[in-house]
Amino acid sequence: MWGSLKSLRCTLLRIHPREASFSVRGFPPASPRSQQHLEQIGRSFIRGYGVGLKDEGLRPVLHAIARTPTEFKGFVCEGAAMAIALLDALSLRANSRWHDFIDAIDEEQPYIAHVGAGWALARLPWHRYRPETRIMGYDRLLRWLLIDGFGFHEGYFFLCPKTFAVRKGPLLSPYGKRAYDQGLGRSLWFTCGADISRLPTAIAAFSEERRPDLWSGIGLACAYAGGMAEESLDLFVSNAAPHSGHLKQGIAFGVEARKLAGIDTEATHYVCERLCLRSVDQVSSIVRSAKAEASTRPDAEDLPAYELWRTKVRNQLEGVAA
Repeated sequence: MWGSLKSLRCTLLRIHPREASFSVRGFPPASPRSQQHLEQIGRSFIRGYGVGLKDEGLRPVLHAIARTPTEFKGFVCEGAAMAIALLDALSLRANSRWHDFIDAIDEEQPYIAHVGAGWALARLPWHRYRPETRIMGYDRLLRWLLIDGFGFHEGYFFLCPKTFAVRKGPLLSPYGKRAYDQGLGRSLWFTCGADISRLPTAIAAFSEERRPDLWSGIGLACAYAGGMAEESLDLFVSNAAPHSGHLKQGIAFGVEARKLAGIDTEATHYVCERLCLRSVDQVSSIVRSAKAEASTRPDAEDLPAYELWRTKVRNQLEGVAA
């Protein structure tokens, strides 16, 4: 009986690997190298999600992550986190699976796991209307990454690449809207196929006040997901110029997520050194120092400590006095 119910649940909640295809998503074709890379990221996420959805404990999930090529481990982890958070939401176990999972991977993949949990909020009708009410049981700093993950989900699955319009969003606080846009910005990296020439049109579709957080998300995706042609770097700098500090902050968070997980890629080093003008180790140190300071600060009503963390990183990378 229970086995039949689990099988039915997996069938109903399944995401097919073809959903990572640009043609299925409706994304315009990109360069073969970039498109193949970004589609592989999507398939890695879906693989992790499928393993987590089977609800067979942590061992198969951790095994799947360990067996994945190094560059794609984080995306398998992210998909598994979505499945685990989704299963907890559909049961009466009050995040028990999630706590076990985060305890197992917290030293290496805490950021990407919280982003993955945000996908689960977007999949459940009774969570997506007011998702911020569902994040309070998560880490005080990192819980905003769930809203970031929510924004990425909406951009990846529901953004129209021709108009860059997204379906009606959830009810969010002023800062929640900013965290949502950070995730939406990350999705633009995929919908634009890591093609720097397409980003200005995408960004121009959004109001000016939203653009800094969108550029932050683009920076994170650039450093963490990769796929950009190196010859596009000068154009990237030019396009992001009005919001270069936000772009650098996003890159720094992507760099730190890679560094913490022990995932070393040439693309991450290249972007970090050329755009942040610092080594991966130096940028990681800035992020960790700012996080430690932000962790001691209480959340203000309109400015959570998470945003203080982001601001301190941006100011240090821009050479602005704290």
